[in-house]
Amino acid sequence: PALAEAHTSLAFAQLFGDWDWAASEAGFRRAIALDPGYATGHQWYAEYLTALGRFDEALVEARAAEELDPLSYAMPTTLVNVFYYARRFDEALEYQRRMAAFALPAGSLGGLADRARVLEQCGRADEAVQEYREVLLQDDDSRIHAGLACALALAGRGDEARAGLARLAAIEPVRHVPPYALAGPRALLGDIDAAFVLLEEAL
Repeated sequence: PALAEAHTSLAFAQLFGDWDWAASEAGFRRAIALDPGYATGHQWYAEYLTALGRFDEALVEARAAEELDPLSYAMPTTLVNVFYYARRFDEALEYQRRMAAFALPAGSLGGLADRARVLEQCGRADEAVQEYREVLLQDDDSRIHAGLACALALAGRGDEARAGLARLAAIEPVRHVPPYALAGPRALLGDIDAAFVLLEEAL
């Protein structure tokens, strides 16, 4: 009951596992009250606030996390997320540039595709395609392949996007491909009904 880390982890599970917004927020607030110096408590609370569209509050918490643990690679990825979902793309790109100066922690590829997804959403689809391809040399994650398909569709390269989706369909029996990751490219290619089927499956 008195451990901030435990409340933070439970609140995280309530957010992403249960979608229990009230219990999750109460847990994060309790964790921060118990230990205001626990950076991850602020970081994950920022992710919670971002999910609810409370971006100004999210920025406060994300910046607090970064100040508490300034050498962590994880904290800046949350700030990029806040800017991204708030559609403050120039700031997201600037923060991602600063984040890239950090050495990537061993065994972790989190945040590698941040720049690609920001470029994709701010009208720089051709640059996003190139960025996704460079990231795929380091991480063959199916979600990054799906991001590349989105960028190709936005760049007007529908045939290449569909070929990418076909490759993802081929690996699905061997390696799970999240349905939500496939919904974005489908929608951008005009396959709206198929996109909704995939979103319902993900839900």
